[in-house]
Amino acid sequence: MAEIAFRYVAGTSLLHRSDARLKLFGLISLTVCSMYVKSAGVSTLLVAILVSFPLMRIPGITLARELRAFAFLFALIILVKSCKFQVNNGAGRILFSAPGFFDGLLYVGRMAFVVAASLIFISTTKLRAIRDAVMWALHYVPFVPAVRTATMFMLTLTFIPLLFDEAANIRNAQRARALSSRRHPLKAISGISFALILRAFRRVDGVAAAMESRGYSESLRPHPRKLRRSDAYFAVAVLLLGSMAFFLGVALHRRA
Repeated sequence: MAEIAFRYVAGTSLLHRSDARLKLFGLISLTVCSMYVKSAGVSTLLVAILVSFPLMRIPGITLARELRAFAFLFALIILVKSCKFQVNNGAGRILFSAPGFFDGLLYVGRMAFVVAASLIFISTTKLRAIRDAVMWALHYVPFVPAVRTATMFMLTLTFIPLLFDEAANIRNAQRARALSSRRHPLKAISGISFALILRAFRRVDGVAAAMESRGYSESLRPHPRKLRRSDAYFAVAVLLLGSMAFFLGVALHRRA
């Protein structure tokens, strides 16, 4: 069950008090920065993200336990990147590639930063504030339905923890009925997936009916709040972090 991951966690930290528009812009900017910097810059971004979790009073052990599936994915990526297939005299063999291993570490580091930064953004921002920030950003983009897109984005973030909860409930129900002892992993996954998809569609129908009964329309307009001093502190922190990561990841790499 997702107790913390992909949920808003109440708090009074600088990230909690910052404007959602600035946090969204900072998330996009640092994500783009992580795609271009090398290992030193990615390491700087990861350290900054890991330091942010205790400051927001988010239990790191509980969060790591809920996201342990990402660790399996990251290990698989590093393993695939580290293997090199070589054919010699008609016989093929798999060899270890040191450049591929370090390339896999860099790729995984970038993915880990994007996941961690997104978690921080979701954990410190209310869903309505996220919707208003996306609506405000898309309001100036022509030919894009800002209200519809922002609402879909908010509903997606709403359903992610619900799907985690539904998957946990299905596993508990199967365990109570002695159906969790299947040794074949594909059969176990297919059994959970079908029930999970069915429950997800039922929840979607319920949300659609609730929105229709409450008179949902696309005539909403963004009403951004005034920027505060804490927003200026956050913007400076993001600018300094991005500049430091760029310098360490690009400038030092060129010298090397």
